[in-house]
Amino acid sequence: MSRPMTVSGSVEIAADPQTVYAEIADPDRMGRWSPENVGTGDPGRGALTTGESFVGHNRRGPARWS
Repeated sequence: MSRPMTVSGSVEIAADPQTVYAEIADPDRMGRWSPENVGTGDPGRGALTTGESFVGHNRRGPARWS
């Protein structure tokens, strides 16, 4: 029988919502927050709006995934 695994966390950020959104809504900037992220399938696209999607490309050692 498999056991469900759960991970959670939280961070309080002392900034206004617009500033935080500008930092995290552009997938091209994800590499600043995630060392395994190497970009997106559409560089230069800019911030996403609600409901949009993107393809992120990642690498950790020899492993690569999108």
